[in-house]
Amino acid sequence: MKKAMFALPVLLMALVFAFCTKSNVKEELSATTETAVADRGNCTIEVFTDNAQSLQFCGTNSNLIACQTCPGGNGRGQVTINGHGFVNVVSPITFSVNNPNLTGTWVQLTTGGSTTAWTFIPGGGCQAFTLDNNCNF
Repeated sequence: MKKAMFALPVLLMALVFAFCTKSNVKEELSATTETAVADRGNCTIEVFTDNAQSLQFCGTNSNLIACQTCPGGNGRGQVTINGHGFVNVVSPITFSVNNPNLTGTWVQLTTGGSTTAWTFIPGGGCQAFTLDNNCNF
């Protein structure tokens, strides 16, 4: 009798868990939008400005420095460029160029295969840029 009293709750629990809905693992895996490592590219971005003010590139993932991306997000990887310089990133990526200065500056970015238009970033302002797998803006 004791065995039957013990077995009844165990059987009821097994019955309940047998009919719980389970997610389809293949559907979850196919919904992932991550880019495979083989499809990522190392991009060197050359930075041109109309003056020698410092600009902060945020979201480059090139170091562990926390920074602010636009508009108001949190990023990882801050690089500071004064006037002309280079920034290395792994694409695809979206990063921000922040102007911490009081006056605005014009910025142009190039990867060798792709170039942005001259973009004005006001003092205290920010502009987001996106690179695809082929280092194109």
